[in-house]
Amino acid sequence: MDVIGNINENSPLLPSNDPYCDTKLEAENIVLEYARKGLKAVIVQPTQVYGPGDEKWTMKPIRLIKSGMMIYPDGGRGLLQPLYIDDLIDGIILATLYGKKGQSYILCGNEVITVKEFFGYYTNMVGRSSCCNNACHL
Repeated sequence: MDVIGNINENSPLLPSNDPYCDTKLEAENIVLEYARKGLKAVIVQPTQVYGPGDEKWTMKPIRLIKSGMMIYPDGGRGLLQPLYIDDLIDGIILATLYGKKGQSYILCGNEVITVKEFFGYYTNMVGRSSCCNNACHL
């Protein structure tokens, strides 16, 4: 399955100079090395995970929207393929049970949406007409 920008499990994994992303890439390479030596392991690569209890993609944005402080860089035109937490759990279970040893699986939602659309659902959910008091866009 292709995700945003035709990226899929066969796309090259390149360093990004972002410590968080690069350490995940390093860890994946270590797991793949051990899988080649017999470790029964699969790799899951979730996109943006949201849902109850999630701080980064759910709770903090809701607090920012409620306070009128949410900002959408680039007018919210960036693309996401968010994944609900329950679907992530199902995907991990399926990858564990049926995945091929040493294979990576990108877990993502079915739809590609804009950042503005995604957070627009929260804006409506909390009863606001807009995400912020002033301009929402940088």
